Amino acid sequence: MEKLAAQYADQGVIVLAINTGESQRSYQKFVADGQYTHLRLGRDGADEISKRYRVRTIPVTYVLDREGIIRYAQTGYGDGMERTLSQEIESWLE
Repeated sequence: MEKLAAQYADQGVIVLAINTGESQRSYQKFVADGQYTHLRLGRDGADEISKRYRVRTIPVTYVLDREGIIRYAQTGYGDGMERTLSQEIESWLE
């Protein structure tokens, strides 16, 4: 996701990863161990974001437009996902 965030940073695209279900300590270790310069990270300790977006499965990825409307959603993470997300982002940038 860092690579995807870097690819679109100059075009105003923000890639945000929200951690849920982990302790503050685990989250802090994850952040400290990574090298994230473009990917924005956050923690949803009270599951407020998860409730708002009705997250049922983790991981889940959403692509939101500038108005905050979900334009694409995918559960799970696997090979080719970054390519799929890139195609979705490109379709909304045009």
